[in-house]
Amino acid sequence: MSIKTRIFLWVAALFVITGCAFFMITRFELKKDLIVVRKNLQNRVANVDQQRQNQIEQYLKISLGEAKAEILTLLQEIVNHDWILKQFAPTEENYQTDTWLSSAVLMTSAERIDFVQCINDEKMTSLISLTAPYVEKMIKITTKAGVNLAVMPLADGNVRAYVAIPYWIVQSDRSLLRMPGFKIPWPENNDFWLLFSIQAVLEEDFSSLLAKPINLKPEDIGAESVIADPEFFKKIIKDVLQEIVKTQSLLKNDQEFMNAFSSIHFKNWLKKQIKGVDFTNTPPFADYQVLQEDQKIETEFIQQLLSHTEAKYMIWALSTLVGSGIWDFNPLDPMAPKAVMRAEHQNEVKTQVGTALVADKVFLKTPYKLNRQCTPVISDQPSFCIQPIFDVIQSDSVASHVFLANTLNIVVPDQKGPKSGSLTIGINGDNVLRKAALILQESVYLIQGQDVLKAYGREGQLIPSDLWQTLDLSLLAGKSEGVASDTKGNQYFFTHLGSNEPYYFVFRLRQDELFSSEEIFYKAKLFLKRVSIKIAAVLAIFLLLIMAILDRVLKKLTRPITLLSSATEHICQGSLSKVYLPSEHKLEQGEVGVLYRSFSQMVDSMIEGEKAKGLLSKVVSAKIAHKIMTSGVHLGGERKEVTVLFSDIRGFTSLSEKMQPEELVDLLNSYLSRMSDFIELYDGVVDKYVGDEIMALFGAPVDIENPAEKAILCAIDMIEDLKKWNEERKAKGLIVLEVGTGINTGVVVAGSIGGGGRANYTVIGRAVNIAERLCSAAKGMEIIVCKASFDKILLKEGFLYEERDPLELKGISEPVSNYRIFGRSKPSKSKPLN
Repeated sequence: MSIKTRIFLWVAALFVITGCAFFMITRFELKKDLIVVRKNLQNRVANVDQQRQNQIEQYLKISLGEAKAEILTLLQEIVNHDWILKQFAPTEENYQTDTWLSSAVLMTSAERIDFVQCINDEKMTSLISLTAPYVEKMIKITTKAGVNLAVMPLADGNVRAYVAIPYWIVQSDRSLLRMPGFKIPWPENNDFWLLFSIQAVLEEDFSSLLAKPINLKPEDIGAESVIADPEFFKKIIKDVLQEIVKTQSLLKNDQEFMNAFSSIHFKNWLKKQIKGVDFTNTPPFADYQVLQEDQKIETEFIQQLLSHTEAKYMIWALSTLVGSGIWDFNPLDPMAPKAVMRAEHQNEVKTQVGTALVADKVFLKTPYKLNRQCTPVISDQPSFCIQPIFDVIQSDSVASHVFLANTLNIVVPDQKGPKSGSLTIGINGDNVLRKAALILQESVYLIQGQDVLKAYGREGQLIPSDLWQTLDLSLLAGKSEGVASDTKGNQYFFTHLGSNEPYYFVFRLRQDELFSSEEIFYKAKLFLKRVSIKIAAVLAIFLLLIMAILDRVLKKLTRPITLLSSATEHICQGSLSKVYLPSEHKLEQGEVGVLYRSFSQMVDSMIEGEKAKGLLSKVVSAKIAHKIMTSGVHLGGERKEVTVLFSDIRGFTSLSEKMQPEELVDLLNSYLSRMSDFIELYDGVVDKYVGDEIMALFGAPVDIENPAEKAILCAIDMIEDLKKWNEERKAKGLIVLEVGTGINTGVVVAGSIGGGGRANYTVIGRAVNIAERLCSAAKGMEIIVCKASFDKILLKEGFLYEERDPLELKGISEPVSNYRIFGRSKPSKSKPLN
């Protein structure tokens, strides 16, 4: 019985036994019915879910539409009031004095605006970014020498200290700031302190600032409706500077502080000073009724809103100081206040707990990148334009923040040419997303292109960025709604809010919606699984017995086949040396024995052939050897157009007389090896070496594209390489070589030529003779190309060349038109044309 019959019978018996067990009609029908029920439930859930998705999309459109309308309305208000627009226009005055105070006033006048960025002729003149947490916990202490210090506890357990200078204390006359028109009412019974760097107070000359002029106008302090006297602010600023000078003297005379400050244990000294202080007892920014425990969320929102208002209040306070010009209009100046602190006023108390706004957290140095801008029409009058759609901007910091913004682009005429600038205002996108997540009770992702900018969960928690990367965002592009998956197999619904807007998508787990139907289907599958396990247990015993018997039977039959399979794989990989065929299997009977013996003989023949091919490759080029091995060796040839290259060393005869034979052979081998590498690089083949002469073919025996151009490029690289080699040899005191090169293209007879049991692949014809004569006519390091080859160049501007007078060549009846090639017009990358 043949191996085919035996294997077929055993495998057929195995499939009959297993098939009868697993493909029972009752199980198949039951499973089919369950799938139908599952599909019906899914359709019902999908209909309900679509309605829910529509509601979510409608809410987001309304929520984001309100934000968009608020920003556009504010920008339009700025455009409609020249005196406001003037404060942000790209004028020379704004370029010199910056716009920090104007931006602060604008931010405080709009409740939801948390981002203002002003650009003047590519210079950022202000950037205020307000993000949670809005203020920091801070404690003020007074040293024995009467110096006030402000200490901020950090998250890592350390502390940061500042020198606290009285700003506006309760006893101060602040009646002007209690006027009805003032936008930001100062809290009653609260002290405000300016916080300066300890290092700056100890080292900088603050007395020099007293001589600086204070430039404050009513319109700088607030809106037109604000009733505030700039002289009042000027007096406060002067008092602050005088207080700093006074504190400098006190600080340097405070021996206990100076000893601690110069010690590496300064932070420990600070911790000791504030030990036992309750930082939770921070005075509220405004009076409000403490709500019941079940209204805790409302209380948190009130505190957050008050903290937000307080932060804007402090931004305006710091910006007023900066706008005076004392610190060169730069809130981040080394001598400028580093923070402003608020604390409840208490008489004769040296320790106060309060809140502070740190300057470098809200006054930023690096402008945000704007993705969407328009260009105003340039005219002899100020012009502007507002992009009608949202721009989503994001900071590059580790704790990045997202803002939903829009930009007013302004162009004003100037004697030196139009000056352009922009004013960007935005709403904190984190707040919008978090609010949507809490209200919708869904995970909300803000996506732009293929990037997740920010994401919040159902409870308003920030979703870490490592979870964003699990989403497959490639399925979202170009779709208004659908389903996306993450790498864990979870499915999410998404929706797109308009083709012209940045991508806003709402995601939620699809499993939550399909839980009921999936639970029913899951329980049914458990029942089928229990039945299947019992059937499988019985069948497993029979299968193991059948497999053991089948293994013993097939082991003897398949061993030779396994060896043949392994040998075939090695042959396909070109590794004949790894083929292993033991001789004992040659005694096998039947089809396997015949196949094994025949395959062994074939492998032996292939090994002998490889030996012959290896020997042949040492005599001729690899491509010619391949053609001889595949097509056989026969006399005669074929007519075809070929480009022939001849290269010959000039003065080789006299050179050979001066060198020992061994040295000459070594030099010649090195030279021919280098030149042959370039011929193969450009798909050419070496036809023969005649002493120092190289004859190369391009287009035979294997056809290639652009053979003439490749031959010329090859010749250029050969000359360039030889020049470099000559420099190396000359540096070593060795002789240098110069070659002449001739190239011609024409129809030749190509094929195997010879007799007496030996043949050689070559080409013959008039084109070969012309190429050889051109080579003889070429001087050292010169390339001469006949017109037939030169006309084949596709891009002649890629070469440096000159047309020469026709040459009278020996044995050629007519003068030959030719060109001299100097090289490429561009540097070579040592790569052939495709």
